[in-house]
Amino acid sequence: MRRYAAQDQAKAHPADQFDNSSTSDRIMLDPEVKRVTGLSSSTRWREIREKRFPQPIPISRGRRGWLQSEIEVWLAQRIAARNTREVAA
Repeated sequence: MRRYAAQDQAKAHPADQFDNSSTSDRIMLDPEVKRVTGLSSSTRWREIREKRFPQPIPISRGRRGWLQSEIEVWLAQRIAARNTREVAA
């Protein structure tokens, strides 16, 4: 019986090795990133070029996406910066 278990394990799909149950790392496409951040595409690309916004992930030719976790971190940083300015004022 152990022999078959090893064979089944060898046939497992590589994606099955990742545990995504506790992460929010899914790919967000352009319309959703625009809705969540409030930034237009041109503003986002300018911010990316200036290293102030997460880099996109190439999905296919001409298609890009962003990791949800990186967008969430970016938003949290913006909120923290706002709160720091309010305290300093």
